[in-house]
Amino acid sequence: MDSHTIQLGAPNQSLDEIVDFLARIFGPNYYDAKRIQAATIQSEPSTGPQNFVIARSNQGDIIGVVRIVERQMLLGQSILNCGGISSVSVHPACRKQGLNNSMMDKAIKEMTIRGMDLTYLHSRRAMDGHYTKFGYYGINRYNSLEILSLISNSNENALRFSAFKECNLDRIRKYYDQSYSSLSGSIVRDEKIWQFLISRINASPEHFNLLECNLCESDELIGYVLVSGDKLIELSLPAAYFNHLPLALRTARIKFISIHPFHPYYRFVRTSYSTILHERISLDGGYMGKILSPFFLISKLSMGICQKAREIGVDGENVRIAGYEIDLRSGQILEATQPDDVTFEKQGHLIRFILGMHQCSQYDGIKINKDKPWIEYLFPSSGFHTSAFDEI
Repeated sequence: MDSHTIQLGAPNQSLDEIVDFLARIFGPNYYDAKRIQAATIQSEPSTGPQNFVIARSNQGDIIGVVRIVERQMLLGQSILNCGGISSVSVHPACRKQGLNNSMMDKAIKEMTIRGMDLTYLHSRRAMDGHYTKFGYYGINRYNSLEILSLISNSNENALRFSAFKECNLDRIRKYYDQSYSSLSGSIVRDEKIWQFLISRINASPEHFNLLECNLCESDELIGYVLVSGDKLIELSLPAAYFNHLPLALRTARIKFISIHPFHPYYRFVRTSYSTILHERISLDGGYMGKILSPFFLISKLSMGICQKAREIGVDGENVRIAGYEIDLRSGQILEATQPDDVTFEKQGHLIRFILGMHQCSQYDGIKINKDKPWIEYLFPSSGFHTSAFDEI
């Protein structure tokens, strides 16, 4: 293979050059791919030379790209600074020669230097097992609910969907915040991110469709739904109208529901209708994450952990995890001088435990100090789910 260099994008890096490369790699139609890649990259708020890891041949041509996307994630009472990994690509003639590994290592090193807490990505099934070599492990399920019947207390067609109007964006933003600000594991969206997401819809309406939710009787805007194909992937709607939504979804030919697993509508559907749950969970694929600095992450979570300790009456205790000791009264964190209270047979279980994805009792290979059985209840319960819309 020709010699190559791997480095962050130069200050004068041309985005058009990157867009052109990605369009040729991801296709299949170059012109459609270029239009979508341009809308995605040029409008994404964290786009900048510092967020592109680029491999070049000795002739100066781009032969590989990894993109870092800066996001913030809600986790309990804390906000984590995250680096999403996207646009992982290598020229076909240069594959299976270590470029991907070198670019990923460079991206992870850069995010760690910047003090990010967590990095995440979305691995398609064909790539299962690939990203574990970099320390990424599955952190949640892909879920898809199918409602089998519309038996309900009311068959009244009380809701209707209409096309999104940009003059209503501020209201849509408020609806999102109302529904998702309390859902641990969701993404924080400011105005710039919303503008980026709207540009994605405009560039690829075949992939995403944002619909306003109106009352049929008065035409009042009361919420919104986001759909991808025949799947509902995001929702904000008053709970009083949950019972009317399945009929509206069916009328719009939306067959599946794939929303945050802690979303109240997800729970409503699971308990109120006959459903089939299709899900995929894997420690080596799907939604994947890697802790960049256990110390920084535990430090951000410490006050929430201490609050839970007070609630269950163990605030005079301490917890040792990942080589650090947390004083549950003060929140102070020091390097542990004694063995950890929680041990993990597999490294991937550590991130799932700290992020509160599942109770440790669900997994073999996780051991908790028998004198501190309450430890697993200290960590925030999360349901990492980007609803595909934030899938960078």
